[in-house]
Amino acid sequence: MAVSTAFGPKIAERKLTTAGVRPKAITITLGKPKLPKGERDWECPFRISGSGIRVLENGYGVDSMQAVTNALQGIRYFLDKSGKSFEWFGIPINGGGFQRFIPWYGDSRFTRRLEKLIDVELKREVARLRRRHEKKRRAATAGRRS
Repeated sequence: MAVSTAFGPKIAERKLTTAGVRPKAITITLGKPKLPKGERDWECPFRISGSGIRVLENGYGVDSMQAVTNALQGIRYFLDKSGKSFEWFGIPINGGGFQRFIPWYGDSRFTRRLEKLIDVELKREVARLRRRHEKKRRAATAGRRS
């Protein structure tokens, strides 16, 4: 598979800053997926630049959607590899806001089991946050009555 060096048109961009006393800007750019001439696999270029990080890579896939998905995973990989913490609009954000995907290893039952584990943990966290919010609301209401 030949690696294309031309970035082409960009389809999305995100600006982050490093967390800390002296924040530095980081720009993440996602290019338009393309099927290089004579190739079977699609590629989707991405670029990360700023704060000492310089990455120009591609996500690959059997179709354009898989190439985009793999490019997003690549962005997350390189941000994690940098060892830096990031903020997005001043809010600390893990992995620069690029979520990890649940991998598929050829066994749909295994993937579904992982999805269910995540669903259970999300429900627990939502319930915890609701209880905390309700407790604060009751305390505020009681404070106004006094």
